[in-house]
Amino acid sequence: MSMSTTTSTEETTQLVIASQKGDSTAFGVLYDQHVRKIYDFVYYKTMHRQTAEDLTSEIFMKALDKIQTYKPHKASFTTWLYQIARNTMIDFFRKNKHHSVNINDETIERTLTDHSDMHTATDAVLRLEQVRSHLNQLTPEQRDIIMMRVWQELSYQEIAAIMDKSEANCKMIFSRGIKELRRVMPLTLFLWFLITS
Repeated sequence: MSMSTTTSTEETTQLVIASQKGDSTAFGVLYDQHVRKIYDFVYYKTMHRQTAEDLTSEIFMKALDKIQTYKPHKASFTTWLYQIARNTMIDFFRKNKHHSVNINDETIERTLTDHSDMHTATDAVLRLEQVRSHLNQLTPEQRDIIMMRVWQELSYQEIAAIMDKSEANCKMIFSRGIKELRRVMPLTLFLWFLITS
């Protein structure tokens, strides 16, 4: 997967317009700019590399199919893409009701790439499993908003558009979710969650 790069709103709009005119190269640039964040969004919800890769591909195929329907004045391209991603995830979990999120070898492999030694990596995997168990106690809305705000660093304006809620409502849901995590999580784990996200 290609790492995303930063681009201006104007540049993104030009790329979208070109994509809407059938320029596959322009859409390829949009893909490169956004794939990492979309993949991470899906991965943190499934904790399974192959599933995340498959769903990310599906999300971008849907985006390409629907690119003509995108209206730049209504929402940013990132917001529009996250809306597709979130709907795809809702459909996925609806069809796979018994799908369980596990910390497995693929998670360990991913964690190992981000840590310098086995002890640190193993500790991170254990902490990640603890964080996951606490996140699962929250509502799906709380999990999504916390994920987008803390892990994806989206603004409340973007999150509100994705969730089809007001910014104030998203802030309230986030605040309640974080408050609940702080209540049930040991302080060291809570701080690790915020710092490493």
